[in-house]
Amino acid sequence: MKWIGTLFIFILLAVSLWGLQAYRVHETLTSPDKTFEMATGENAQLIAAYVDKGMLAPTWHFAFYNPKTRNIFVTSVKESLWPWPHITLKKQACPTEYNYSSLAIQRTLLKNWRGQAPALLFNGTWYSRDDQKDALSMLTSLRIQNASFGKIGLFYSKNGFWVGLDEIKSCGGDYSFPPAGPGGILVPPELSDKNLPTVIEITWNSPYGSERALVFFNGAIIKAHTTKPLTCPFELRNLTGALRIWREYFEYNPNRMALWVSRPLDTSSKECTNKTTWVIIALRNGDCGNEWWGKLEDT
Repeated sequence: MKWIGTLFIFILLAVSLWGLQAYRVHETLTSPDKTFEMATGENAQLIAAYVDKGMLAPTWHFAFYNPKTRNIFVTSVKESLWPWPHITLKKQACPTEYNYSSLAIQRTLLKNWRGQAPALLFNGTWYSRDDQKDALSMLTSLRIQNASFGKIGLFYSKNGFWVGLDEIKSCGGDYSFPPAGPGGILVPPELSDKNLPTVIEITWNSPYGSERALVFFNGAIIKAHTTKPLTCPFELRNLTGALRIWREYFEYNPNRMALWVSRPLDTSSKECTNKTTWVIIALRNGDCGNEWWGKLEDT
């Protein structure tokens, strides 16, 4: 019967070591400073942070921008319980045409986190479920007089940042719709449970050719000037039709979703068509998305 006692001691020791390691993981991930030290990158500016719930400790996502390489990247720091409690890091990088330096924040703001999860640090402010705002209302406040648009994109993320993914494969066929991801656009997670986009990209006509801008949920705007004229400009009276389509296809409960409004070229004649179309890509898991398209009436 001695082996039973030995087995009991072994199990007790293993459980004790597992608990000690789990405590270390919890202690690290509940400290914003310790977690940030694991995620920080060279010559990179911190532009956002997101914290979500985990089993033992919070899961952290940090968004960085490198002004020298003009890359935006997201580093995720989270727990893993198999085969032993430990911390894992995952990095996703993507080149961007936008300069995110205006959104750079000091790491000291991480200390203002009050233990809420989910919570988002963006543009110098911590947001929770109760106080995150609506990007669509911010877009309506952006005055673009007598503007002809080239493209409008609405982006949503359920949890964590969405960046990269220049191409999303369709689940219903062997084709894809590039570019179907946000690319170099940082999409913050939507916390308010209203299922609305948190960032909108717009391209509109200007005296110099055209302009591009990102409009975030809190009113922050990043512009990217270009001299390229609009390929197929269109007019849009309001976003009522696009919002109605957005809500209709949200019944699929996607983890990520994007909607584009544009006036496409005719593939045969290479001339601009006389209709404004919309395309929706909705992702549940991975990079495999469901795709729908149609004509937008409010134009």
